[in-house]
Amino acid sequence: MKKLIQRTFNTLGLHIGNAKAHKTNVGAVEEIHHLFQYVLEKNGGKESKAQLKQDVFALIENDFKRDGFFVEFGAANGVHLSNTYLLEKEFGWRGILAEPARMWHADLQRNRTCAIEMDCVWSKSLIQN
Repeated sequence: MKKLIQRTFNTLGLHIGNAKAHKTNVGAVEEIHHLFQYVLEKNGGKESKAQLKQDVFALIENDFKRDGFFVEFGAANGVHLSNTYLLEKEFGWRGILAEPARMWHADLQRNRTCAIEMDCVWSKSLIQN
């Protein structure tokens, strides 16, 4: 993560100073979120829904690729804190969302257009061949 942040700063002509210059870790995290949002907007995106900008991280690591593929486990309603909403809606990625909690199924189907798996993902199949 540190190398990604350094590379992103360098791309923007910025440099990372002494970490002690930040009063709190929260302040540093907020600055990184703002930086990620700035980079996202400069590359055609609008707003990340992800809690820690994991979607922006994926885009940076893939050179803002369009038409990619994702798999997300624990999709909830498909929007709030989603790591893939931005990828699907703004960058044309397709993928699979897995969400076994029935309380989210209606919202998930309404909010997303990708494939949705409503069964629990587990280490082995319960289906007998």
